[in-house]
Amino acid sequence: MLKTVLIVDDSPSTSLLMKFSLKKAAFDVHNADNGLNALNLLENEDAIDCVVTDINMPEMNGIELIKRIRRMINYKFVPIIVMTNPDSPENKAKARDAGATAWIDKPFKPDMLLNVINKILRIKG
Repeated sequence: MLKTVLIVDDSPSTSLLMKFSLKKAAFDVHNADNGLNALNLLENEDAIDCVVTDINMPEMNGIELIKRIRRMINYKFVPIIVMTNPDSPENKAKARDAGATAWIDKPFKPDMLLNVINKILRIKG
């Protein structure tokens, strides 16, 4: 069965690269450019298997998004991967405390993103 990933990032080039990499690996992909739009999408979609989010975004940042997702009944346990700057250990700590499952340092490598998602979703590859 096709797994669905929600990408939340305000950088069009990063989102496009992630979307291209995930679609090539047979994932269904949804995009949102900030946390608020991601929440709206999640409220109207009940088949998201994993969320990949940036931290620094307009409207609602990634930390607040994680906290809000963890309060949603349908998505309380969905895996959340945070894309973060490697020189920001405080963001990793905040993300972990908010309920993030894993993180990937930016700039990311598509194969690393796929490996982390596959591991989290326990997909053989």
